Amino acid sequence: AAWVRLAKTLPANRNIALVLSDYPDRTGRSAYAVGLDAPQSAIEIMNLLKTQGYAVEHIPASGSELLTAPRVMYDLAAYRARFLALPSAQQQQLTQAWGAPEDDAFFADGAFHIPVMCCGKVVVALQPDRGSVLDRKTSYHDTTTPPRHGYLAFYWWLRDHANIDAMIHLGTHGNLEWLPGKSVAL
Repeated sequence: AAWVRLAKTLPANRNIALVLSDYPDRTGRSAYAVGLDAPQSAIEIMNLLKTQGYAVEHIPASGSELLTAPRVMYDLAAYRARFLALPSAQQQQLTQAWGAPEDDAFFADGAFHIPVMCCGKVVVALQPDRGSVLDRKTSYHDTTTPPRHGYLAFYWWLRDHANIDAMIHLGTHGNLEWLPGKSVAL
């Protein structure tokens, strides 16, 4: 249904997300991809989308501007509504693994603060950590631990507030491939 709806939507009305990887190897790996300047590629993609009739505005002049994106907020009430819609077993797993949503590193002042640059109907963001910010590399590849609250808040914000129609994960592989359930549905 989503593919059919996308095909029927004019490019100017499509909401697109460009999600850059943030591999936890060492400093300077934000938006990292071997042989690809992912931030500059995101800018080139936005320029191309604009020529194709997409509503792209305020395209940054450099890739480094993308990595210093302002924060958008996803409030706790919206998060809790999504959280409570999950099966109780998943709610329990999340709480056991990560505690309360308010304990998340992206949470402050009643909301999740998510770094996203809005460029008209295109949003660009770094994929948040799916695990512990203290031990990013280990939790990045852990297929048994659910993603943390801030990670879920990011993707729910994309769906609920940015109303994205299509998403491009750009750069090196993101961490979606290590989420629980990978072997069931890629």
